[in-house]
Order: sequence, then structure tokens, then C-alpha cells
Amino acid sequence: MRTWRFDIILLTLLLVGASGVAWHADRYPIGNWVDQQLYDLMLPWQEETPDPRVVVVEIDDKSLQKHGRWPWPRDLIVELIDKSLKLHPAVVGLDILFPEPSDGETDDDLRRLLARQDVISGVTFGHPTAKPFEYEGVAWPMFKTKIGLAGSLISEDLRLGHLTPQFDSDGSIRRLQPVVCHNTACVNMFSLAILENLLLTEAHVKQTPALFSANQLCIANYCQQLTAEGSMLVPYHRNYRYQRLSADEILSNNTTIDISGSIMLLGSSAVGLGDHVKTPLAPLTPGVDIHAHLVSAWLDNQQWAAPVQQSLWMIPAMLAWFCFAIRWAVLSDAKKILLISSGVLATIVLFFLPRFGLWVSPSAFLLLFGLGSLLLIINDAVATILGRRELYRAFASYVPPVVLRELIESEKHESALQSRRVEATVMFADIADFTAISEKLRPEQLTEMTNYIFTELTKDIHHFQGTLDKYMGDAVMAFWGAPAEQPDHTFMAWRCAIALQQRINGMDSWLEEKGYPCIKLNIGIETGPVVVGDMGSVQRRAYTVMGYTVNVAAHIQRVCKQHRQSILVGPQMASILPEDQTLLIKEVNVKGISKPLTLAAPSPKVFDAYIH
Repeated sequence: MRTWRFDIILLTLLLVGASGVAWHADRYPIGNWVDQQLYDLMLPWQEETPDPRVVVVEIDDKSLQKHGRWPWPRDLIVELIDKSLKLHPAVVGLDILFPEPSDGETDDDLRRLLARQDVISGVTFGHPTAKPFEYEGVAWPMFKTKIGLAGSLISEDLRLGHLTPQFDSDGSIRRLQPVVCHNTACVNMFSLAILENLLLTEAHVKQTPALFSANQLCIANYCQQLTAEGSMLVPYHRNYRYQRLSADEILSNNTTIDISGSIMLLGSSAVGLGDHVKTPLAPLTPGVDIHAHLVSAWLDNQQWAAPVQQSLWMIPAMLAWFCFAIRWAVLSDAKKILLISSGVLATIVLFFLPRFGLWVSPSAFLLLFGLGSLLLIINDAVATILGRRELYRAFASYVPPVVLRELIESEKHESALQSRRVEATVMFADIADFTAISEKLRPEQLTEMTNYIFTELTKDIHHFQGTLDKYMGDAVMAFWGAPAEQPDHTFMAWRCAIALQQRINGMDSWLEEKGYPCIKLNIGIETGPVVVGDMGSVQRRAYTVMGYTVNVAAHIQRVCKQHRQSILVGPQMASILPEDQTLLIKEVNVKGISKPLTLAAPSPKVFDAYIH
């Protein structure tokens, strides 16, 4: 009898706990995390047939290689939009921001295009306020700042859609705010503004006060479910496909598909442009794809139905399950099998509900089944993977793959971005007489020549395991000794400098064939203590080095021409290199350095010894 009384008390406590967890599971960090990961896992699948109604025009790597780095000149943007409109899409959505003005005539042309009836321009908002804004009986989030269009592009006929992301705690985008407000003015989200333009009707909130349902946001007969907080779950479907075009195909008048009557979304997909976000579909998803998903799903009435927070129907099932679980020791084998089967069946039901467009938070169910410890282990594993991925993203453009792989596999990879003092070798390489050369070449010629030169020089820097710091107009900066430890960093940098000069000498035939003048390279190198780390401002940071050694290397490079040397090394590096490889130069007064420096240049036989 005492045992059953204890069971009843325990069941009562479990029932109360289950009720609290089921109702508030998504408010607890671990419950929220469970919801997010299972939400991603349970996304429904879609047939791979591309949706003919939606066309995504991508500013991709191919377009950047052909038409230059981003940001593009404003006249090229005008040409892209104009040629897109001439293909007669039903509506064009621009997932591109133009916050800065350009020259007057070009901005006039762009303003006229943005003012067209069939064009939707993107804006974004930041710094949400605690107090929402009441608009047409619904409380929408209010933001303090707005990043929109330059004043020269504003007109009365402008049609806007907001691109403001809404990140979950793990940095992924699973939901968006349909409407956001700023200074008493509200803007519909990008996909919603596109559909309003397409269907020639305004969206409205359909109130559904029933306990087990939520409000809907509808355009004509097309509706999407809203969550209790007023946001909208993005109806992702795996394998969803859209018709895609490169921006270069539009600019080159070489489109391969019929766009007339479609919904065209113009955005970027090149990884380097920073318009990639984490979604349940992929760690790096082009932002424009989110709105493509929304447009397609909205037109198909595919949505995540969001029942009451959080699945009260599970509590009776939990109660029955716990009745058996508490008495596990005295259960027969048949009843134990029944108990396990009921738990498996409940889990299967939870996982199959999304196939019918119904999202039920399973966190309470799973958490109360004792998966907390297992999920913590998984969380640690995921954190390690994401940490290494973050490290890869941070260093992929700086260091060669072999060094990056060594860094990731080392025990010190977690502190790689932290500032520290190390012994390193710093190199500055500058194209001699670049100003005179640039005055003789057309812009496109100058671009082609410098792109080719720096591409070839970067190959050698990576070959000798150097870290590429930055390009500075006609110069490149690199260093050795970080982020991965390199005991022989001085010699690696020395061999790289020799290889760069040999590489430049080998470019003469290519330059002559193109009709470009031959070029020379001035290189300054020094070894010494530096501070290395992820430095910069809130707006932009970079992995770089600072300190006296950096200044010495930069100033040495500037006096190469004065002493008729292609390579000059500082006193500390010269003391490390073998004497038969260098020729000492008398003390030199270097502008910007307080004391004279004893510099060294490579001996002639060095270039024969180090064959590139």
C-alpha cells in the first residue's frame, strides 16, 4: 500500500512537472534547443521538380569573376535590373540594399527603375525595442534603426519589403516577422510585399480565437499560420528547387529559360558577399532562398500549423506511460515490451505529424523521457564541429589549406583568434612604379593585370605556408609564424620572397603578349615580435599583425628602389639567415624608423639555389 501511495505522489509530481514543461518547454534553453534541432530534422520533403513560378537570379562567383568585385558600379546594377525587366517577369524583388548614393545621373536611372509598379526593393531594420507597435489591431515588433535606400533613390512610388532576419538561439533562421515597424510606419516582409504586388490585394490578419489554433496572415485565399508571438515559421521543404540564373546570363543576354510571367528574385549567392545565413536546410544558405521558399509555399498554401503551446494532449499519454514506468520492476516481459512500444509509437507519431503540415513541439515529451544527458553530449559534439567550422571560415582566406588543417587538428585551435604576442616574419611586396603604370592603362586593363599578378603571388605565399594578411592597392602583405606555429618561419618567408621575384620575372611573356609593361617587385621583410589576433572595429574585423616589426618591414620595402634592390631584409632577419645567402648593406636611415638599420639583400647565387 505504501508503495502505491508513493507512486501516486510521484505521479502527481510528474503530472504537474509534465504540465509545466509541456506548456513552457520552448522557454527553457535546453527545451528550445531540442525544439530547434528536431524541427530541422522533421522538415518535410518536396519533389525535386523546379518551381516554374519562381526564378532566382544570383550574383554568383561566375558573375563576380566576369564583371568585377562587389559592390558593382551603380550603372551595372541599373543594366542588370533593366535587362531583367525586359524579360517580362510578373514582379521583380531586389534582395539588395543601396544605402549609399552614387552619381546623380546613375541614381536617377536607378530611382526610375525602383519606382516601377512591378519592382519591390529590400530594406532591413535593427535594434528592436521592448514595446511593440499596434497596427490594425495587431502588435508588430518595433525597430530603432533602418537600413534602406539612399535619399537619392527615394520616390513616392517606391515599394518596399523588409529583409530583417530573425535568428534563433543557435543562429539559424526558422521564422520571420511578417510586419515590422519603424517611426510609426510599418513594412511588410519581402515575400509578402511581392505577393501583394502580384495579387493586387493587401494582406490581412485572420483572427482565430480558438484554443488549439492561431491567427493566420492571408493574401486573398493564400494563408500562412502565425505563431503565438506573431512571427511566421518559414515553411522549408527539403529538395525544394527553383529556376536559377546567373546575373551574368542576364547581363550577357544569354538566358536559357522563359522568365515571362514569373516571380523574379534578385540576390547574391557568392559566399564572399556575406549574404549567407544558417537555416535548417544548410549552414550557408543564400538569403534570397528564404524568400523564394516563402513565395512558393504561400502560393501552394503549404504551412506549418502551430497548435496551442505546447501540446497538452501529450500529458495523458505521459501519465499512462509513467504509471507503467514507475512499476517497471514488477512488470512482466510482455508489459515491458508494451511500454517500450508505446514510447516508440509516440515518438514516431511526433515525427510524422510534420508530414501533414503540423508542428508539435516534442521537447517536453523527449525531455521527460530522460534524454537530457544524451543531448548534452550531442550538444558538445555539435559545438566542437561548429567551432571548427567557424575557425575554417575565419582563416580560409588567410592561410593555405595545409596550415589550416594543421591548425584545426591542433589542441590550440580554440584560441587561434585570440590576440597574443609571437615571434613572426612579416613581408610587404609592392609593384614598383605602379602609379606610372596605372596612368598608361585603361581601368579594365589595370584590373586584369593586377588580378593576374596578385593571384600568382598568392599561390607562392600559400605554397610556402604564409598567412595572407591583405591586399593594399598595389601591394600585398603576408606573415609567417601564426596562426599555426612555424619554427622555420624566417626561412619559409625568405624562400617565398625569392620565389615571388622569380614568379614576377616569369610573367614577362604574359605581360608582353597582353601589351602591358613589364613590372618589378619591391619586397621588404623582417623577423621579430608582433601582436597577432582578430582585430578591428565592431563593424569589421580581420586577422592581422601589429607592432614594431611590421612597421620596419613596411618601411624597408619603401627603400628598395633607392638602393636598387628587389629584396631587402631587416637586421634581425639578416642575423638569422646564413651569411653566404645575404649581402650586407651599410646602415641606412629609413624614414619612419628612429635609428639607422643595417639591411641585407640576397646574394646573386641565392636565386640560382632556390629554383621556383
